[in-house]
Amino acid sequence: MTSRSEFLRGCDPAFENYGFDRAAFMALLNDSNTGSPMPTATQWERGLYLRQQFRLSEAACIIEGFHPSQWDAWALNEEPTKVISMLQAIMEASDELSIDTDGCGQVLNHHLVSHQSIAAWCLKNGLDWPLRQTPQVQPVTGAGAGAGAANTVNLSQRLAEAELKAEQLAQELATITAERDRLRHELQGLTEELVSTKKDAAQSRADLQQAKADLLQGKSRTSALKLVGGMALAVYKIPIKSGRLTGLADLRKDLDSVGVAISEDVIRSHLNAAAEVI
Repeated sequence: MTSRSEFLRGCDPAFENYGFDRAAFMALLNDSNTGSPMPTATQWERGLYLRQQFRLSEAACIIEGFHPSQWDAWALNEEPTKVISMLQAIMEASDELSIDTDGCGQVLNHHLVSHQSIAAWCLKNGLDWPLRQTPQVQPVTGAGAGAGAANTVNLSQRLAEAELKAEQLAQELATITAERDRLRHELQGLTEELVSTKKDAAQSRADLQQAKADLLQGKSRTSALKLVGGMALAVYKIPIKSGRLTGLADLRKDLDSVGVAISEDVIRSHLNAAAEVI
């Protein structure tokens, strides 16, 4: 019996269990033309140009010059290294592409990428997307058929180029919009900081004015105390620096005579304060 390791890679174990011979099985496959070569890059069918989406694995094949159906023809782990590398690059660039992940939370090779976005991504990264140009249209019979076909191809090419340019501009607009929003947020923060700084400066100015006023008031009070103390010493000979003040009655009597009513306790308090500054 042929062992499974000698049989087709990934085949159903039932084939081995039933004892199928590999050579006979391969002959059957060849007779059915299953192993016929895939179309080359110069044989793209027009349907590929009109497709709106490709599987990521198909896109990798197309970029590397293989027909997209070649992916399913390769056995497991027999895909060309350059195709696998390109598939990995596409998956890593998923944020730049329009990919339908079916909401599974991760990008897989069977997920669909839009034709427009993969073509724009290739153009941006200097890769050749062979389906960028419109396929040749078969000429029709009749007068002016050649000119009409040429015009159709030209217009289709211009439309494809315009769509790619629009995709690029849309990406640039998204980048500029994000930068504008970032700068707007930063400006708002700076504005709030400026307003806060102005408030602090205004409060500081008010505190300074109050300090100056307090200083002037303190100087005026000191001068007044010196005047009171000096008059008490010079006129009434009151020893304001001694522990006991005498002669306050005469001073209060003279003040009463001119209409200034003030008690001896108040006079004593002011003279004690005057003694501290003289």
